Amino acid sequence: MPTLVQSAFNEAVGSSTNVKAFTSNVVANNLLVVGIVVGNGQTVSSITDSQNNSYTQAGVYETDPQLSIYYAVASSSAANTVTATLTGTPTSQMWIYEVNGHAGTNTASVTATGSTTSISTANVSFSSAVLFAVFRSAAANGFTAGTGFTLSSNSNGGTGMESAMAGITSPTTFPADEVAPASTWTELGVAIGTIGGGAFSESGSKRQYRRGNFKR
Repeated sequence: MPTLVQSAFNEAVGSSTNVKAFTSNVVANNLLVVGIVVGNGQTVSSITDSQNNSYTQAGVYETDPQLSIYYAVASSSAANTVTATLTGTPTSQMWIYEVNGHAGTNTASVTATGSTTSISTANVSFSSAVLFAVFRSAAANGFTAGTGFTLSSNSNGGTGMESAMAGITSPTTFPADEVAPASTWTELGVAIGTIGGGAFSESGSKRQYRRGNFKR
């Protein structure tokens, strides 16, 4: 069963990079996940780290701000610092995760978009998966995690990220709620599957929550 080893957060204001080190050494073959929100009409150019691991974009919501999630597999057991290189000099929020017990990243992604009243969804089949979602609101009221998800630290303002390692029933959704919703907000959800799996990404906007279906 996958387990969350560690996570960390960094906000960069008016900078072309967002840089954050894992608190402890990462372990070879563990899954590394990066979620990032980039404002001011700018985007992510690349995600790199000090181990020279290769990151794949699992999902992206191309709006302002841009929401995206990336993953890689740690190549060695050592210290590791993640760097997001951005266009321009925006404000950005970045979360990094290390997950153990996740054998393989044979992934694919599909997207869905919606309005304030409806959303279309798409499904992809998995043998198993870990789930991540990143969200952003124009208001800074904070968020509460969906059932079965854990809200990351530093998710108390206008941005946040949640994760679920196991125990989510099928079909899986990516729920979350904004505290005292006062504005339209967006969420990107990604499921990263093991061998024979895939990835589901969902994006859109709704006043209270955003969700997408996923089959385990």
